[in-house]
Amino acid sequence: MQLIMNLAKNINILEIDDYACYVKSHEEAQNFLLDLSMELKKYGLYLNHKKTEIIELPNSFEEKWIRKLKLFQLDSHNGEIKYSGIAPFLDMALELMKENKNNAAILNYAFKILLKKKMTISAKKYFINTIHHLVLLYPYLIFLLDKVFDEKELITKSYIQKISLDIFNLGKEKRNYEAMSYAIYFALKYDFKLEAEINLLEEAGKKEDCILMLLCYLYDKKNGNNIQEYKTIANNFIIQTSKILNDEYWLFAYEVLLREGKESLDTCEDWKQICKKEVSFIKKEFR
Repeated sequence: MQLIMNLAKNINILEIDDYACYVKSHEEAQNFLLDLSMELKKYGLYLNHKKTEIIELPNSFEEKWIRKLKLFQLDSHNGEIKYSGIAPFLDMALELMKENKNNAAILNYAFKILLKKKMTISAKKYFINTIHHLVLLYPYLIFLLDKVFDEKELITKSYIQKISLDIFNLGKEKRNYEAMSYAIYFALKYDFKLEAEINLLEEAGKKEDCILMLLCYLYDKKNGNNIQEYKTIANNFIIQTSKILNDEYWLFAYEVLLREGKESLDTCEDWKQICKKEVSFIKKEFR
């Protein structure tokens, strides 16, 4: 997500769990995993062995699914992709994703190909409807929406709002804080309102996720809602015995108090100086 600086590039900022290491032999790969596990334990982290595997590199540097997507002949008319072209292309991309352990990079690549093309009205409608369906079926694909939503000729603000509300409600039902956070982020970025019955202060008061809490505060502040309770919640994250901010919720507490209660941060020696310099971890357009 582009909202929180220095934490991540998108709102998949809650964890960094996918990376690769290239080595010369199977033995080196095993040694790397052993060393990695030992280093992670120093920080109270653990390697997810279910998602860890040693794969022998193919002869070609380009993945097979990339070649299949590149070579697919998109049915078009007068330079515009038709519905009859986009439907089988997306079907193939979905099949490739399933064949490759639900690798989201495959759909991401497919979307990039389509976003560079002109589409007929029916093709655009099918594309957006398919994306809407997919992100609700596979919430881990939500991060792909940012690129789609930036295409003003492809999707209207009202449809962005509709998809975002569906994401929020699904996230609330499943307690998927990342999905809920994305929905609020989209509301902030594309300047639309969430449903009136959505009580973000109540969600923040549950103190279940730091990023979600911060986004709730930013949305309510932007829309002129009561934010006094956010200050109270943030103050409660000051550990009185040591005058430091709670490690898990420091981002929320600092950003709220920077705007609503600098006098509280003055009591925290570690945060006092950066507060005086007006340091913020939020991009200017979202403050």
